[in-house]
Amino acid sequence: MTTARDLGFAAALRARVQGDLREGEPLARWSTYRIGGPATVLMPANAEDVAIAVRMAAEAGVSWFALGLGSNLLFPDAGLDALVIRMGKGLDALRQEGDRWTLGPGSLRRLPPSGPRRRGGPGSTRWSACQGVSAAGS
Repeated sequence: MTTARDLGFAAALRARVQGDLREGEPLARWSTYRIGGPATVLMPANAEDVAIAVRMAAEAGVSWFALGLGSNLLFPDAGLDALVIRMGKGLDALRQEGDRWTLGPGSLRRLPPSGPRRRGGPGSTRWSACQGVSAAGS
């Protein structure tokens, strides 16, 4: 079984994306709890990098994990065999088409007062129901 730690997988992915691919990256760096062992982490430059990475992982049978800000996230000390895709700058798209809103990772922090309503009064931007605590395993 191929994992994201496989040198061939990492080399093939690195050749196809514009972003930075870090092998053996300590996951503790990406968790507010500061725990977690090594993994292959993609820092995508754009949404196309994410699409390429997910497609390549699926084709190779490699698990992948989308990582946001790392808040309330517990990683194992042994790290992850999955490809970790760090959702960050450049991916926080916010687009409105009529009554439909498209939000990229990190977009909830920058919703305009006239943005979509989850709960509360007109213009409410309290989307706390969209956030939670996750635990990642290998």
